[in-house]
Amino acid sequence: MRADAAANAHAITAAAKVLLATHGADIPLSAVAEQAGVGIATLYRHFGTREELFLAVARSLRDQALATIERHRARWDEDPEKAWTTLVHDLASIRPGALIPGLLDIAADEALRDDLTRIRGDILNAFDDVLEKAKAAGLVQEDLSPARFQLGLATLTRPLPDPLCRTCRWTGSATG
Repeated sequence: MRADAAANAHAITAAAKVLLATHGADIPLSAVAEQAGVGIATLYRHFGTREELFLAVARSLRDQALATIERHRARWDEDPEKAWTTLVHDLASIRPGALIPGLLDIAADEALRDDLTRIRGDILNAFDDVLEKAKAAGLVQEDLSPARFQLGLATLTRPLPDPLCRTCRWTGSATG
């Protein structure tokens, strides 16, 4: 893929991630293109459907989580408590709770649901090793599972409701 095409695909995915987190899955793709600074035709060249775009967002979320886990796994032997604390903080900064509801909205298609399940499994499998290390170091309870941790993290990072928003749906602007 050409460098400019790769940059466009990245910008589109990043814009979709922001808008999905703030407005949910019903965002117009034209708003995603606008936020990314590309035309709608460029968006469709990279992502033929809304589902393909949101699947790319899910893969991006997975890749970011896996890179974060790996970075902290490498630091574990130096200071387990610091590695664990910064790992949790860095995973929370990805804001999975803001993205998961929108991703679940598009999971009605069985094939897409299977893809999202695999992506979630990739994250849980990668996290299992550091969670076991955290248990061995006495940093978390022995009965904490990767899925339970992920659910807690998603709950803590979901957006708070806007008390001024009456409809809380797409407002028509990329900024709110």
